Formats: sequence, structure tokens, C-alpha cells
Amino acid sequence: MELSQPNGPPETLLRTITEISPSAVCILDCAGRLTLWNPAAESIFGWKAEEVLGGRLPMLKPEQRAEIEAQIVAGAGQSAPQGREITGVRKDGILLNLLLWTAPLGDALRPAGLVAIFQDVTERRWMQEQLRQAQKMEALGRMAGGIAHDFNNLLTIVSGYAEMLLPQLEGRQREDVQAILEATQSGVALAKQLLTLGRQQVGEPRLVDLNTTITAVEKILRRALGDSVVLELSLRPALWYVRADPAGLEQVLLNLALNARDAMPHGGRLIIATANCTRAEAASLHLNGGEYVRLTVRDTGLGMDAEATRRIFEPFFTTKPDDKGTGLGLAIVYNVVKQCGGVIFVDSQPGEGTVFTIYLPRARGAPEAPRRHASGFSAGGGETILLVEDEEGVRRLVRNMLARQGYRVLEAAGAEEALRLWEQAADRIDLLLTDVVMPGMSGRQLALRLLAARPELKVVYMSGYAGDALGEQGVLEPDVVLIQKPFTPRLLLRRIREALGAQPRRSSSL
Repeated sequence: MELSQPNGPPETLLRTITEISPSAVCILDCAGRLTLWNPAAESIFGWKAEEVLGGRLPMLKPEQRAEIEAQIVAGAGQSAPQGREITGVRKDGILLNLLLWTAPLGDALRPAGLVAIFQDVTERRWMQEQLRQAQKMEALGRMAGGIAHDFNNLLTIVSGYAEMLLPQLEGRQREDVQAILEATQSGVALAKQLLTLGRQQVGEPRLVDLNTTITAVEKILRRALGDSVVLELSLRPALWYVRADPAGLEQVLLNLALNARDAMPHGGRLIIATANCTRAEAASLHLNGGEYVRLTVRDTGLGMDAEATRRIFEPFFTTKPDDKGTGLGLAIVYNVVKQCGGVIFVDSQPGEGTVFTIYLPRARGAPEAPRRHASGFSAGGGETILLVEDEEGVRRLVRNMLARQGYRVLEAAGAEEALRLWEQAADRIDLLLTDVVMPGMSGRQLALRLLAARPELKVVYMSGYAGDALGEQGVLEPDVVLIQKPFTPRLLLRRIREALGAQPRRSSSL
């Protein structure tokens, strides 16, 4: 490339280029002392020119400086600049990812120093890491969703029949069935972990006071931590609301507490703190514009090295013995935070404990009052329900649940069969109860088709996992009623009764 001769001396041109460059430009003399430190270097690294000129490169370790200074003589006469990625440090101690290009000045006979150009790629590397993590979670989510779908269908059948059988039994037989139900709860917890891990667990977000959530689970946390770990709460009054699934937030708190407990085998302190985060703090962390609520979970445990810290949110990665953890807990925390639109940071050093800092976007409005549910089974009043479920065992179970409580049931193994039943009895169907994920047409697509013909039709979905079929990013749309599998007869009947209306009404007979 040829350049026309610029007006003015070369020194003026060099000064102009270095002053407007977005990269840090540094020039070293033959002794490795700084002779130029441009404005971008001041901005990136935090040292003013008068603080560093005449000295060595302050943002590098001694061995890094020695390697660069060795190029002054060894590389003299080379025309091609040398580039690589290194780690540096700001004046305030923050680590930076840097791209470094160096080129010697002068020639082999008369070396004159070296020019070093640094580009800060910290944010770019952070974004690449977030993308890598998201892609890994997406792949894992697809696998987990398929497994959980079949697993939840099996759990629904086992727990459903056991629940219906329990009131009819006494003594030892009742205890045996109760043991079956307790065992299915372990399966339910595992399925939820798989779904949350892959962001396939559909949450029901609402306005939440994080302080209230923390105090609600305080007793559970203290029991989980044991006597050797002291739990300290520092909760800011008048904390802003966030929009989140309360169950998801409780899972975040419990998983972080359990992780801290395992990091303090000889006891210690766990401090959970909340605060409102200003726009300035959010901007300094490169968060999206707006205000945030900050949740900090700090322990005094063993801490982690840089490699463990980098991989801490990876599924199945764990520093614990095989009998102490699965490597899922913090991956679940990561996904719940992302599902809330938040960001999580971790800071740890060996022997100095670990700090998890979570930022959740501020939400405005007032929280809804909790709904009260009547105890016992909710009876039907002869209403007709179109039941659509491709798993025969689940379909038979749900049909029995509904029929025993006075509902009339039309059952279909898929959307196509459901459409044929609709054509025959559309005016008599009061509610559509459909699985979400089915071969061919999904439950959501079927419901939209029927609602186009009858907008007043009531719809209840049931699913072992729904992914984004009923809402974006795993967040349930406001008008959707979803029953997560596995469900109990009590829950199913209550949600159907709520959808139909508080009082049972008679449907025309078939």
C-alpha cells in the first residue's frame, strides 16, 4: 500500500495517530523504558502518562515484560509485527484480556526500541464465553427435555394411581403406598433439575420481593447448612421488586447455600446480602441499561483457582468428590438467573472463599396477593372435557381421575383424532385438556385452532416439559393454564375447576 506524503512533519502525524487510536500504544527505548503512553493506554489501564513514563510496562508481570524487552534486540530488523493474546492488569487490580502486537524500531545494526499496541478484548471474550455457555445449555436442554418428557409421564402414572388408591387403604398397605408416593417425589426433583438445567422448566414469574423470598427459606437454609456454618443476612429495606418465578429463586438460594456448605468442611460463615443497584454500577459492569437488584452470596470457604472459577457453571463440572455432588447445582443457578433476565458473576481465590453476585432487573408494580385454594378434591358438574394425550397410560389415568369426579370425557390419542371428535361434538365440549408436546400438531396449535372456532372455550395444558411452546424463554404467557407433570389428582381437578369457574355447571348430555 502506498501513501501520499502528508502535510507536516512525521512527528506530528505520529502524535495524531497515537492520540486518536482506540488501542493502547506504548513505545519502549532500548532499555525497556516507556517513552510514549497514549490517551487510550491511560483509559484502558488506569495509569496517567506521568506515572509510567521512564518506567517499565506496569500492567504486565515481570516475566511478560522481560519477554517483550528481549524482542528489542532479537527482533530488530524484522518488519512483520508479532501478535498474541495475553492477560494484563489494570491499576485497580482488575484483570484484562489483551491482544498484543509488537514491532521493533530501528534495524539490526541500530535497534531503537519497540512499539507495543494493546487492544482490550475483555468484554469480547466474556461475550464469547456467554455464547459458548448458552450453546452448551441449548444442546443439553434438548437432551434433558426428551428424557424428562418420558420420565414425567411414568411418574404421573405411578403417583396418580397411588394418590387415588391411598384414601381406600389403611394400616400397612396405606404405609406402603405412602412410601411409593415419597419415592416418586425424588424422581420429581430429579426431573425438575434436568428441565431447569436445560431451561425447559416453564416458570410462572410474578413480582417478587427478594427479601421476602430469603426470609421464607431461611429456616430451610439453616438446616441445610448445619451447625458448623453460621448464616448471616444483610437485607436492604425498601428493596425493589424483581420479576421471577419464586420457586426458581428459592432453588438458586438453596443451591448456592449447599455449594457454600461443601466448601466449608470445617465450618465458616455464609453471608447473604441484598441491595438496590444504581444505573452507574450497572453501566460499570456492562449490564443492559436500567436498574437492578443485587443479591450477594459470600462464603469463607476453601475458594477456587482460576480454572475452576472459569468452568464453575458448566453442567456436570464439579470439584467435589463423586459422592458429594453431581455438578448440576450451579449450572441450574446459572439458568434460573438467565431465565429472570439477570446476570451472575463469581469471584474466588484459593483459601479466600467465594462470592457469587447476581443482578436481577428491577420490575415495577405491586405483587399479587397469594391465591387461596380449597382443600379436598374439586368435583365436576357433568361438564364435558376433550382429553388429548398421546401416552396411553397417562390418558387412561387422567380419564379415570375426571370420570370419578363427575366429568364426561372424550379422549383422543392425538390432535387429528381430537379434531374429528370436535367436529362431532363441538357445541358440547366445555374444556380442552391437552398435552403440549405431541407428534404432529402440538397441543398449543390444536388449542389455537379450536379457539378460533370457539373463543370462549376453556383450555388447560399438561406437560412433562414445554420448552418455549407456551411462552418465550421458558416464561409462561399470562393467559395460559399449565399443569406440570407429574401432577396429583387434587392439583389436576383444582386447576380444571378454576378454569371452568368456581361453581360446577351442567353441560348438555352426549
